[in-house]
Amino acid sequence: MKRFFLLLLCTVSVAALAGQATAATQGNSIASSNPIANEVVAVAPTQIQMVFQNPITADDVAQMGLSLACDKALVSLGPPQLASDSLSVTAPLTQIPPNGKCNVSWALPDGSKGTFSFRTEIAAAATTTTLGPNGEVPTTIVATQTPADTVATPPARLGGPIGLLRLLSYLLVSALVGGLLFMLLVWPEGSHNPTAIRYIRLSGIGAVLSLLLLVVFTTAKVTNSGIVSSMNPTEWFELLNTAQGRALFIRFILAIFVAVLALNPERVIDPEFQVPNLMAISVLVMSYGFDRTGGRIYIFGVIVAIVHMAFVIMWTGGVLLVSRVILSKPGADDLLDALRGWSRLATTLTAGVVITGFIQVGRLDGWSLINSGHGRLLLLKIVAIVFLIFVELALRKFIMQRLSKVTALSMRAILTMRKAATIQMSATVVILGMSSWLISMRPPNVVPQQTKKQSIYAINRDLIGDDGFHVTLSITPGDVGNNQALIELFTPKRIQNFTIKFIPLNPEANGYVLYVPITRPGGALIGADLGLNLKSPGEWKVELTGATTTGELKPLTTSIIIADGVTVTTEPSGVTTSTISATTTTTTTVVVATG
Repeated sequence: MKRFFLLLLCTVSVAALAGQATAATQGNSIASSNPIANEVVAVAPTQIQMVFQNPITADDVAQMGLSLACDKALVSLGPPQLASDSLSVTAPLTQIPPNGKCNVSWALPDGSKGTFSFRTEIAAAATTTTLGPNGEVPTTIVATQTPADTVATPPARLGGPIGLLRLLSYLLVSALVGGLLFMLLVWPEGSHNPTAIRYIRLSGIGAVLSLLLLVVFTTAKVTNSGIVSSMNPTEWFELLNTAQGRALFIRFILAIFVAVLALNPERVIDPEFQVPNLMAISVLVMSYGFDRTGGRIYIFGVIVAIVHMAFVIMWTGGVLLVSRVILSKPGADDLLDALRGWSRLATTLTAGVVITGFIQVGRLDGWSLINSGHGRLLLLKIVAIVFLIFVELALRKFIMQRLSKVTALSMRAILTMRKAATIQMSATVVILGMSSWLISMRPPNVVPQQTKKQSIYAINRDLIGDDGFHVTLSITPGDVGNNQALIELFTPKRIQNFTIKFIPLNPEANGYVLYVPITRPGGALIGADLGLNLKSPGEWKVELTGATTTGELKPLTTSIIIADGVTVTTEPSGVTTSTISATTTTTTTVVVATG
């Protein structure tokens, strides 16, 4: 035991030191910055840019410390990026900084560090001025960033309850499915054991109830509605819009079928009913393969996830049944045979869990185990799994050596094994809790997906430039007067000075320039109340501009037709319209959602 923990401590220490190792560089300092030191900023900055005296590497930037505090409040920053000149570092702001003195603090792995400050004096509300028909007087509508939709009732924070319900459903579904498979493969006599039958029945009831609550809370989160209204089964069909939601819905339906099957566990053993019952159990287990979407080699990942969860469910179900049923009281030789059979099967299951788990780690995280929250939590889970394997090997050794020649399971042997089984069960609960937490986090190799659009826009333009500048512009209602515009940026990965000009062909009308607070792929919603008042019917020219660290992007241009509010108009011929998935839906302010 001492040698094992010493080896484990050394391994973790070496991994930590390796994660912190960087190439040695000389002391460095900042040559210039944007905002400039001691500058008074009137428009909310979208990024912090620093130009260093000496070249730095991408590894230095990945491990550098960078913070922004305005008026003594921390402002969230995105991950810093190194430009091609190896001197310029840019970090996007993910929120509007408060007014006051702002301090930027930075530190490089080689020990270089420094600070500079500027002052923000940002107008409290958006401002609107006019633009001549030829665009000669630039006017800006400064869009306000908000971290979430501004609605009458803020959305409920359901992440914690959903995580706990997911953990509870993991345990109870594993107890149900893993217990039935344990009887099929290891302990056929268990289908006649009163304690085992009562255990399986209670597990079935618990699995259905936990999944029911998980469906209700997930529906409330998806539809942004109350818990009580989400109990209406007709609301559950909103889950069918995503792969994870469909998997959860199917899992709940099949759990009801398997729970009914658990009322008489003997039907799992009976060859007459085996095929349909095992098919239902298999599909239920397969639904876990779609809890995580994306990552490298997605189809292969789904298959590996299904196999991994099958091993985990069988392992967890076996551990729970051994701890709660087999070791509950002394018994005859069938309990000994069950323990011996389980000790052999558990070794195979452990190997399967470890192998498929490492494949998933490589697919979802790669080598980013230290520099991502998902990876660091995964390292803790790996440590817990190593401890669990050690306990399993000790228990297997006891069963194979001490119980190899006995003919009955004595109380003394039960008390000895029950301690190890309780530790096993506790460690399993902790590991499944980490798994539930990891599901809510995004691994480094998984690209965030956009949700289904819930509102239809009258005008849609999907614009792609020669240099990869890709933007979707959606406007509604497309009539004279106040309009709402959704701007979705897909590429480039970083953008600066993102603006949109609306120029009417009517020489007597005024146009607008919109400042879009996006610095990376995502969406911004310009509410009609911010002043996008298109007063002239007819054709308007739209021009989108922006810049990257390598220079100005080639502007995207298109034209739209604004109706007079009475006459029904159609899109110009030859213009393709499409419905683009929106990151955020109807609101009265600007909502920024970044990838």
